[in-house]
Amino acid sequence: MVYIAGFVVRKAMEKLSCDQCLSVLVSQGDVDISATCLVKRKSRGGLLLPSADVVVVCKVCERFFRTLFREHGGKPPSGNKVRCQLNNQVMSYLMDSDVFASLTEHSMETDPLNDHRVRLIKRVCDHYFGVRFYHAGKVYTRSLQGDKVRSVLTKAIIFKGQ
Repeated sequence: MVYIAGFVVRKAMEKLSCDQCLSVLVSQGDVDISATCLVKRKSRGGLLLPSADVVVVCKVCERFFRTLFREHGGKPPSGNKVRCQLNNQVMSYLMDSDVFASLTEHSMETDPLNDHRVRLIKRVCDHYFGVRFYHAGKVYTRSLQGDKVRSVLTKAIIFKGQ
């Protein structure tokens, strides 16, 4: 989960220009050591360590994604507004929590319709759901296509039709 959250942070940082919001995304040592073990092991200086708030948002997104996935019988849900519905569910769940609580004072400095805390949660959710829907689509397509025999039986493929 922390590994994917680090990718989400990298993608979210590309579009942000606010220094306070950027500092909230990256960890300052507040993430559990056992959760960051994979990131530290695989990192050769290029992986980002997400903050604990980003990890919490990603876990909530995963919970709602799996619930929706179970409702559709194991295949990826389709439709134009699926991501919007998931974002709304996550936002309604997280609005009363203390996720990105350090941005409350910063939110008072900004326009009420341009709340940085809300926009940051939406951006993290959107990037996370993008990654998850891409992966779910690939897994579902692979299950429909079946096993690939082209790499094993290169000469016999002509008769299999692949």
